[in-house]
Amino acid sequence: EGGERAARRAARREGGEAGAPRGRSATVKVLGEDGALVEREVRIGVSSRIAAQVLEGLQEGEQVVAGLRQNGAAGAAQGGSVPRIPR
Repeated sequence: EGGERAARRAARREGGEAGAPRGRSATVKVLGEDGALVEREVRIGVSSRIAAQVLEGLQEGEQVVAGLRQNGAAGAAQGGSVPRIPR
């Protein structure tokens, strides 16, 4: 009994319940082998505005898409522009 109580106290200090999965759930888009985007549920640990620790849901080497660039009229209509590189 004393060990269980200590485990619950330690889990509360870490921000969770004893036995509960740590981190928070999130959905990311992963580039599939065929080039298509696939939504994937992941568990995020420590995060900042720049980086996030993925606790589970991804394999090493998988590519997560962080943003999409829209080309043409759709991008311009939403305030975006497509940079042109001079030749």
